[in-house]
Amino acid sequence: MGHHLKKAYGDKYYSIGAVVYSGKNLNYNGTFEFEHNDNNYLAYHLNQFQKEKYVFDLRNHNKIDFTSQLLLGMESNRNTAKFIAKDRFDGLLFIKFSDIPKLIKKE
Repeated sequence: MGHHLKKAYGDKYYSIGAVVYSGKNLNYNGTFEFEHNDNNYLAYHLNQFQKEKYVFDLRNHNKIDFTSQLLLGMESNRNTAKFIAKDRFDGLLFIKFSDIPKLIKKE
């Protein structure tokens, strides 16, 4: 969908990819823990900045570095996909650790 929106709206459209370094994932088959401590993952490179969370603006990032390399990202249900961050997104939301959501009950 993002590719079609980008084509339709051009620079008015800003695509943000969410990248998580480690955590717990909940899916239909149960839960699993993950950590992308392998330099083949985009999350590994973003974690090198040693911040818990931040937004990386790729539109204003002109260096030839890991954002221009073909790297792995985790998709649904432990699947991975290779992509070049600069080609796919305008910005990245990095989160160091993500846990399973918990229901907040009314008091």
